[in-house]
Amino acid sequence: YGKDFIDGYVSNAVYALTGYANFWLEQNKNLDSVEAMADLAVKLKPDQWYTLAQVAGIYAKLSKTDKALAVYGPEFAKKNWGDQGALSSYASFWNKQETNLDNALAAAKKSVELTSDYYNNYVLGQLLFKLKKYDEALKAAEKAVELVRPMAVKYEGFPVQQYEKLVKDIKDAMAKEKGAEVKK
Repeated sequence: YGKDFIDGYVSNAVYALTGYANFWLEQNKNLDSVEAMADLAVKLKPDQWYTLAQVAGIYAKLSKTDKALAVYGPEFAKKNWGDQGALSSYASFWNKQETNLDNALAAAKKSVELTSDYYNNYVLGQLLFKLKKYDEALKAAEKAVELVRPMAVKYEGFPVQQYEKLVKDIKDAMAKEKGAEVKK
């Protein structure tokens, strides 16, 4: 009996709490208990970014964006500024939520600065695209494609299409914007 023993039980409890919450969210029932279980999970693992991301997702599904930002918002990013994995996950999460985008963009840029891999560049490209910063978005998306192609060669069936689609979508938006400017 010691710290590792208790940590294991706490981790299992957090996993069960978030599983319970997600189950009832899918049923759209017991939503008060969903929020209570998410709150408890944060209390049990307040410094584990994976748990905070899971709980923020639960709060977001409950339309409690303020609570999601409280546990997994700008303060979280600031606290984890040197952790590429945490920042990448954070940027991707908020990109999907379509809120807190400026802070997510800062985290994505830092994540690429720490590790310029295909995924980090892809998330950066998505955020820049969403924010209509097309030139920067295209550079990041093209870098993601360049970096992901060797993965497709190494691992048959590796999904490259989503990366290439982002490049195409950005180019289409740029052409549309340019066409709109010409018509004025």
